[in-house]
Amino acid sequence: MNAGTLLGRIIPALIADRYGSYNVMIPSQLGCGLLIFALLGASSLGSVVTLAVLFGIVSGARESCVCIRKRRSPLNIYLSLESAVIPSVIGQLAGGVEDLG
Repeated sequence: MNAGTLLGRIIPALIADRYGSYNVMIPSQLGCGLLIFALLGASSLGSVVTLAVLFGIVSGARESCVCIRKRRSPLNIYLSLESAVIPSVIGQLAGGVEDLG
């Protein structure tokens, strides 16, 4: 997932410079949601690894777009805090990892 995040932070940031951060962040947000639902159907270790790399790419795109916003409006501050806090809270509430082997 971390290797995918590296690609997802560099390439979409360059695209966001041309088309705008919200226009890149919205599809990456939808991609994150779709990949989470796809993870529910993963049954083998290979499919979990593939989905983790793809999730790393789209979540890296989302994170890079949060960082490049230039205006500090209340909405931007809320979205920045949300992107920092919500994943860690969900990770703690979800608990451990199942053994797929």
